Amino acid sequence: ICSYIRNRNETCSFREFVDLYQEMIIDSPPNTDNWNGLETAWETRFLGNVKDIIPEKYDDIYAKVKSETSNKSLMYYWQNIVNEKGQKSVINNHISGSLKILDATAKHNANTIVSKVSNLREIDADAPLPNE
Repeated sequence: ICSYIRNRNETCSFREFVDLYQEMIIDSPPNTDNWNGLETAWETRFLGNVKDIIPEKYDDIYAKVKSETSNKSLMYYWQNIVNEKGQKSVINNHISGSLKILDATAKHNANTIVSKVSNLREIDADAPLPNE
């Protein structure tokens, strides 16, 4: 957000920011299925950064952002972002579950191998060691 605002200065646009940085927004919190809550969260972040970076332009940009978000004009953007977040969440949950299964399987296999090796050593306890 900061680099976008610094580069665009008083010509920055919330609509343009959302369009240009959609992938970053998808990968960032909050994770919600409410497009309006998501818009409000990012609008608050955007305006907070405007206030910090170019405070002398805050009022003008605030009015522009309110105009851009009025009448649900960005609803389509936010609904797409919510859908993408949901799809990524499903994929991440699937990957996480698969990794847990693989981890449990690896631990089980390691324990099985250790147990078999231990059993072999017990059986061969009286056998001479190699090179004896």
